[in-house]
Parts: sequence; structure tokens; C-alpha cells
Amino acid sequence: MCLSCVVTSEMRSKPHPHRTDLAGLLRSRTLEGDEDWGVIARGLCEQALARASPSTVLRSMLALLLRTWLDWEHQGESYRLADPEVFLRLYALTADAADDQLRNVHASLLLVHCHLADADTVAGSGLAFLRLVHSHGEILRLSNGAWSVCASPIAVAPNLAPLCVLMPTNGLFDDFLPVHLYPPYEQKQADSFDLDRVATIESAIVILREYSSELCVNFLSRIRTIALTPPLGEQPRRSFSCRLGYYGAIFADVIPGDVIDTAVHLLHEYCHQQLWSLWFVRPSLAVEENGAVVRSPFTERLVPAPVMAQAYLIYSATLDFLHWIVSSNASGAGVDRAVDDLKRVERRLPVLRDSLLVSSAASSALRELVGFCDQANGVCL
Repeated sequence: MCLSCVVTSEMRSKPHPHRTDLAGLLRSRTLEGDEDWGVIARGLCEQALARASPSTVLRSMLALLLRTWLDWEHQGESYRLADPEVFLRLYALTADAADDQLRNVHASLLLVHCHLADADTVAGSGLAFLRLVHSHGEILRLSNGAWSVCASPIAVAPNLAPLCVLMPTNGLFDDFLPVHLYPPYEQKQADSFDLDRVATIESAIVILREYSSELCVNFLSRIRTIALTPPLGEQPRRSFSCRLGYYGAIFADVIPGDVIDTAVHLLHEYCHQQLWSLWFVRPSLAVEENGAVVRSPFTERLVPAPVMAQAYLIYSATLDFLHWIVSSNASGAGVDRAVDDLKRVERRLPVLRDSLLVSSAASSALRELVGFCDQANGVCL
């Protein structure tokens, strides 16, 4: 896709009063650089240790992982924990339903990711794939009881490094994603449809950089994987993430050439990732689960209040981004829809705000989050 048809010189130079503030909120209260990956990983590992039975192999594996990660931190190598697969296993280790045998499997997989064990040690884990993209630079597929390199899922997108894009591959995420979010897929990597989707992601990140260089730097320090899903058909959900359960990754059903909408979805999921990590590192800032629900003015569904609190910030960021698009001399696919989306957000965001503040979840943390967004929205609304 020709990016010049979307980003103009006027867009690049146009000032925007609170763009840096939106990016700064999500960065200023978390730790700098790679440190928060280590803090969250160690926190989850300590939770898993607390659940493990005394004097077990599991405790020994977890203790080894903790020692290794502390060594990495002292050597300035916390970036090695910037891997969604590490958080998938850590989150599973803390699950209430997991017994020690299942936890042993997840801990063994962590040892493989951290170069503390060989992949052959988990050949009996029941997994069809080992996604070792960030730790080993490859994906392994199990065939006849042995692992072999499966290179096709990894897209070549050097402009996005260290972020990587995973092409849709049949069964690649069957170990934790339901079929309606990652349906069967037989298309080949070389298909132009999927290659155009990768190019659309690259263009969307360029637009985010033009919109806010600080936000884009934060995005690329937080998001390590964008996994293209097989086409999701008529589902309204075009992108999703998995909280801390697959931290640092976004799943997206990207439509080739739809750069602005793709940028909106990436911004949306990035904000979710930032807030879940912020709330883990700074629990006093978290909007707690207390059973309260809020009706979303965007979907008309009843949604847990913490999720809608995040939605208020996300739609505030979306409002800001769409104002930047619409008020600039942008042209090309998606601009007309951006105008319609802007009107929809402007109309419904105040309704969401009022619903949050009158809900039983209106804690000081929620009011503080709403207050920050109000400052930003005052420029746009």
C-alpha cells in the first residue's frame, strides 16, 4: 500500500495539545524500559510458588527460573522476558484449576523458553507447536514424536523489529484460543492476501508514529507479537488481547489496505495491555472487580466495570486519534469511515462516563482514571 495516500506533510506538522499526555499516563506509572516485564514475570512466578506443594520438582523449577531472571536483571538483560509465551505459561501456573502435574508442564516449557532445558524434554506435553519466536527465533512443529522447524508462520517485517508478525497457521494457537477466535486455516504464507495484511500493519504503525512518536515508542516497547488471525467472518470483534495471560501480544483480523482502522485496533489493544500491566505493578490504581457491571453505549452489552473503565480511556485515545485524522488533510481508504466513527465516539463517550461514575464500582481509582481522560477529552469534545 502507498502510505503517501494516507499521511500528508500537514498531518506530520499539525500540533496536537494532549497527545503526549495520553501516552505519558500509560508510561509514567509503570516502570521504565524492560523492567516491568521482569517485575510482572517475577510477581506471577512468586504467586505460582505460593500455590506449589512443598518439596516438589515444581518448586525447584520455579526457584531456578527466579534466580535466572534476577541474574538477567543484574546483567541488564530483562528484555529477554519480553515474550508473550513466558506470560502464557506463568499465567497458567497461577490458575486455580491447574494441578501440580499440569503446572510441571508449564514450568518445563518456561525452562525451554529461557534456554534452561531442551525442547525434547517437552515432546510429550501434548502441544503441536512450540512458539519460540522471541527466545529461539523459530517455531517448532511436532511430527512423529520429534520437533522440526516450521518457518512459515513468521512474517518477514524488518521495519517492525523487535515486534514480529505471525501469519495465520492452522492450529498454531489451539493450546489456548477457542476455535471462534482462531478458526481453522489452510491458506499458505505466500498468499498475497496475508502478505498485504502484513504491509497494512506496517503502514498502520507508521501512522501511529506520525500521530505520536512517544506513543509509538511505547507501543513497540510493550507489544512484541502481532498474530494475524484467520478471517473471522461477520464477528464484530476484529482484534483482541489476553490480558497478562499472553502479555505483549495482539491478535488481529486485518483487512488488507484498511490502514486507519488497523491503527485504531492496534491503539485499542495497546491501551488494554498498558492498563493491565499498570494495574498489576500498581494495584492501588486498579479498578477492582466487585461484581458491578456497566452497560456499554457502544455494544449495549452489560460489561464488568473494570473493563468499561479501560474502555473509557481507550475511546478517549481513539477520539484523540480520529480527531487528528479528520482534522488533517488525510485521504485514502478509511477516512470517510473515520469521520463516522468520530461522530459515534463523540456521541457515546459522555454516556459511558456518566454510567461509570454512577456505578457501584466508582472507586477513587476509577474516578482518577476518568478525571485524567476528562482533561484530554476537554480538548476534543
